[in-house]
Amino acid sequence: MHNRLTVSIAVVLLPLIVVLVVGLVGRDDGAAPGAQSGGDQVRIVDFAFAPEDTRVAVGSTITWTNDDGFDHSVVADDDLFESKAFGQGGTFAFTFDRPGRFAYVCGIHNSMRGVVVVE
Repeated sequence: MHNRLTVSIAVVLLPLIVVLVVGLVGRDDGAAPGAQSGGDQVRIVDFAFAPEDTRVAVGSTITWTNDDGFDHSVVADDDLFESKAFGQGGTFAFTFDRPGRFAYVCGIHNSMRGVVVVE
């Protein structure tokens, strides 16, 4: 009796597990490795933008939040947007109204770089 119950449970659960695993392994959201898909938040922490690469739809607003203990800013390489310096807990937001690849840097610490890809 115990073996029949185990086999019955396995027969029911095995196809569900296979579908779940195949669905996860075969998923391709088109994002570059390390990119955040559909995200609208970028944290500034430990002198870095997190995530460094963000992918959003046209019309999305990205909000950068400073979770670091130092002032930072957000400046687009093409001058599309530029924040003033903001301290811990401060934010800067920008709405992307056209597709493209928008690289940016911290205007205070130019080693901090990020990219927003708008599709």
